Amino acid sequence: MKKRTEDERCAEVGYGGRPAAAALAEYAREQVLRRKLEAVMKAELGGHDPRWIEQAFSPLGPRKHIAAVRRRIAEAETRGVSSVELGAAVDRRRYLLTAESIAEELGRAPLRKTMPAVNDTEAEETAYVDFMARAVNRG
Repeated sequence: MKKRTEDERCAEVGYGGRPAAAALAEYAREQVLRRKLEAVMKAELGGHDPRWIEQAFSPLGPRKHIAAVRRRIAEAETRGVSSVELGAAVDRRRYLLTAESIAEELGRAPLRKTMPAVNDTEAEETAYVDFMARAVNRG
């Protein structure tokens, strides 16, 4: 009985209608191509797509940015559309919004609640200045 080589054995085992060796070779080519494409994107785009802004560089701040992404993804799921259509995506640990989405978020509500203006009377202002002067002179 002739001993078969590993290549011959791999050729006999089918995978998806193709020999296993051919499927493995195709997978390896795809992985090499994907890595080369990622390297080119990193070199040309600085590692990110300019259409998307991640939480570290968002004018909303990281917490509000992440909350906006999560809210938009939840809204997309309820509507039955892609979150990308609503300008939000998550890539591993990066939460991404488009510039248009950030503009909408900035227009939604004030970032901070503003304090009402304090209208001190002149007597209150004078009392405060005197108090601070005494505190400084003691120290």
